[in-house]
Amino acid sequence: MKMVVRRLNVSAQVSRCSGLVAMSVAMLFAHVGCEQPPGDAVKQVADAERDFRSQNYPSAEAKLTQFIQRYPKSPEAAEAYYLRSLCNARRSSKVAAEADARSCLRLSKDKLLTANAHATIATLCFEANRNREAIDHFAAALAVLPDKAPSDLLRFRYATCLQREGRWAEAKAEFNAVCNRYPGSDLGPLALRMTQWQHDAFSIQCGAFREKSAAVSLEKKIRQAGLKAWVEQRSRSGEVLHTVYAGNYPSYAQARDALPRVQRSAPGAHIVP
Repeated sequence: MKMVVRRLNVSAQVSRCSGLVAMSVAMLFAHVGCEQPPGDAVKQVADAERDFRSQNYPSAEAKLTQFIQRYPKSPEAAEAYYLRSLCNARRSSKVAAEADARSCLRLSKDKLLTANAHATIATLCFEANRNREAIDHFAAALAVLPDKAPSDLLRFRYATCLQREGRWAEAKAEFNAVCNRYPGSDLGPLALRMTQWQHDAFSIQCGAFREKSAAVSLEKKIRQAGLKAWVEQRSRSGEVLHTVYAGNYPSYAQARDALPRVQRSAPGAHIVP
C-alpha cells in the first residue's frame, strides 16, 4: 500500500534560554514501492503525530515504538524514529533522543528529514559540550535547511562550536552569516558583538567600570594573584566602560579551567566573548 503524501510542519521549539532542542521539522511521509506497511500502521504513525502536537508525548512514543518494532527497516521507520526523537527531547530524555535521531539517519532516504536529524544530533552534542562532534552535524544540517528561523539559532550555535574549538576565522564568518541571512533575528545583535571581538582567543572578563581608577585597581589585584590582566575601553549602549580582562586562552576548555582561579579575585568573572 502506498502511503498518502502528507507534509507535516512539526514544531519542536522550546525556550532558547533553556538550551533544549529547538528546530522546525518538516517530516515527509511519501515513499514509493510495494513493500509498505498496511494502512492501519500508517494510521498509527499519523495518530502518534497528532499526539505529539497535543503534547501527549507518552502516547505518541508508545505508538511509534510499536510501529518501529513491527517495521524496523521500512522507509517509514526513519520518520517514526525521528518523531520519537522529538518526543524524547521534549521529555528531556536526551540519550534516547540522540539514539533515535541516529537511527533516523541510518534509515532516511529523504534529504530534508536527514538534515533535521543532523540538526537534532548537533543540538544535543552542543548542549553536552561535545563541540567538535557537533560541528559536522551542524554543517550537514545547515547545508540543506532554509535560511529562516530556527536555522538562525542552529547557525549561531554552529559558530559558537567553531569558536570554542579555536577556529576563529570560520566562527566569525558564521556569526556574520547570522547577521546577514536572518534579518530581524533576535540573535543578530549578539552575533554582531561576536564579530567585533578583536582577539583570536577567549578571555575572562572580570569587571566593567565607568571610572578608570576602579578598573585599574581590579587589574592590579588580579596581577598580584599571578594572572595576566589588562584594561580595555569598550562601548556598551553608547557608554564607554573600562573593562578588565584576564588571560588569553586558545580554546574554551582552557578558559573554563582557568575561570575558578580568576573568580577568587573577581567573583563575578565570566568567559568572553
